[in-house]
Parts: sequence; C-alpha cells; structure tokens
Amino acid sequence: MSRPAFTKQKRKQNQLLITTIKEMADDADSGWQVYRDRILAAIVMLEPYYVAKVAIYIREAIGMQQLTYFIAHYLSLNWADDTGAKRRFFSRVVKHPEDVIGILSYGGGRPSSHAERMGLHDCMSKFPLEILSETRKINGMSLLKAINAIHVHSADISAYKKGCRIPRKLLDETEQVIWFENTEIGIRTSIERIEV
Repeated sequence: MSRPAFTKQKRKQNQLLITTIKEMADDADSGWQVYRDRILAAIVMLEPYYVAKVAIYIREAIGMQQLTYFIAHYLSLNWADDTGAKRRFFSRVVKHPEDVIGILSYGGGRPSSHAERMGLHDCMSKFPLEILSETRKINGMSLLKAINAIHVHSADISAYKKGCRIPRKLLDETEQVIWFENTEIGIRTSIERIEV
C-alpha cells in the first residue's frame, strides 16, 4: 500500500501524533488523559483510515485501552465509510468484552453508528461464556447493558443473560508480549504496515 500524500499541515499533525505516541510509550505511568488534547488536535486533521491504523497500533503495541476506546468512539462519529473497513476496525481493537463496554461508555452506552454496532456485535458474539463471566464494569457500564445496546444473540450470550457463570480460570503466565522498537521511525513504520 502506498504512503498517503500529506499536505504540510497534515504532515505537521502526523508528526505531533507520532511524537505523542512515542512519549506515551516512554511514560506509561501517567494516564492517557495527559496526552488527550494533543492527540485529539492531531487526529481531527488526519484521514480517518490512518487514525484507525494509529488506534490499532496503540492498542496492540502500547496497550493503552482507554485511549483506544476514545479514538474508536471518535472514529464511529467521524468516519464515513462504505467499504466495511470501519466494521473491520472494531474487530481489530476488541480483544475482550470489556473493550466493547469501554467503547460504548464513551457514546453514553449506545453505539454511535450502524457500522460501530455491527462491528461490536460481530466481536461480542464470538466470546465464550467463560470470558463473559469474568467481565467487569467499566465507567459504570455493565456487560448486560452493552449486550442490550448492540442486540447480540448467541448461545453463550443467552446463558449469560440467564445468570450462568463459569469460575475464573487461571491465566497462562507464559504468554509473552512482543514490544516494537520505541522510536519515531519504528512507530511510523509499524502504523503504515497495519491493514484495516
């Protein structure tokens, strides 16, 4: 895929975004709210497709869930997409039912667009009962409210609604996380390789 042609203003905003992501990765102890205004100022000037790639990178490489929820909600409001990329984007950032709850909590508990609802629906319908059972509230929103907001139907969802729960399993501690090189060039290269 070819590199997007940035205007001078967009190049400046892209550089601000890349620099901010690098600072966030270096300073993981302070919350994402410290960088929220800088990120918002940068993403409003960039193409939504590129912003989606950035959100996927932030979720997968840096692991900042709350920032990903914020950007996903922003994209659901500001990305006019008819290719299905928006729906596929949600399947890349949602790894757990708590991600669905987090994204919906920024929209007041309701999906902001049909593509968001369908993307979250696709993700939520794949989770087994054991994962649904260990889900906690996020920003005061429960899993049951999220299920009702996106109208999910599956055997595991029905069992969860009826009150069936499976005890929490011990997590495998041998899972390894591979971190990307934390340089501006490494971040920019990683973002450009992401497909939505």
